[in-house]
Amino acid sequence: MGQRGASGSARERVEHEAIEHGHGALHRSQALNAGMTVAQINRRRRRGQWLPLGPSGWYVVATEAANPLAALTAATRALAAPALVESSLALFGLRSHPDMPMVANCRRNSSPGVRSVYVAGLDELPRTTVHGINTVTAAVAVVAAGRWQRTETQLHELIDEAIRQGVTAWREIEPMLSRFPRRGRAGSTKMRQVLVDHHVDPALPLSAWGRRFVVGLADTDLPRPVMEYRILDTRGRLIAQVDAAYPERRYAIELDSHTFHLNKEAFEVDRRRDGDLAQHGWLVRRFTWKQWEGRRHWVVATIRADLDSRAHLLASA
Repeated sequence: MGQRGASGSARERVEHEAIEHGHGALHRSQALNAGMTVAQINRRRRRGQWLPLGPSGWYVVATEAANPLAALTAATRALAAPALVESSLALFGLRSHPDMPMVANCRRNSSPGVRSVYVAGLDELPRTTVHGINTVTAAVAVVAAGRWQRTETQLHELIDEAIRQGVTAWREIEPMLSRFPRRGRAGSTKMRQVLVDHHVDPALPLSAWGRRFVVGLADTDLPRPVMEYRILDTRGRLIAQVDAAYPERRYAIELDSHTFHLNKEAFEVDRRRDGDLAQHGWLVRRFTWKQWEGRRHWVVATIRADLDSRAHLLASA
């Protein structure tokens, strides 16, 4: 009776420790060190109370099996390596967890059920801990994602989202972008262009649509507008911050969405602000995402015509 109570106590301690500090993940050695026997460990497995994880010798307490952090905990501890790319982005709330945990390492080792990506100079990259899990920083994660699998626009949007959520900042991202763009290295062209774009216009769009709109205009013959432009009155007081603008033409573009602009209160506020800008000599043109996606040629033609008319108007003023 005493032996059964002791083994139960050891098992309870192991499971409590796994749930509290490993998201339900535990290693065989933890159970043995806590006083459990091999037979007791195997019994938990046979009964489905401990389920095997990818890395050899790792299990997850059945009640925590649906938690993706358990598999990631086992992967990072088994390889003594930080989470990378999709797994790291998921820890920072920027993506959902992949089916298979992704970790980085510099020793070219691997483990079943883990996607292990070789990274030269890994020990020099900054790391942090999120939810008790070892990971590269958010700055490294977004740059790594852009290097391996994202288009230039997607990399822009990922960086924007990371900054909007406050998990990193440009002062942390720029050194990483500058470090990776080497001739022949995957993603180097994208990273160089992202750096150039940032220095041309460092504004952070308030939504992903703002970035896509400006990038889309770059494929036309229209000049590039300024994102998130702050319009001031003659006393230097802020009148409005618009999604995009051509300041020399006093022409503002607002990108309306159903979520933020098409409710009754927002509709009234937006029109009042448009009137304020008109009093200061600005023309405001509003477009919806549906118009941009379905009638892009019309949107571009409208902007082109507006810019031409504004040029004539201001020249004659």
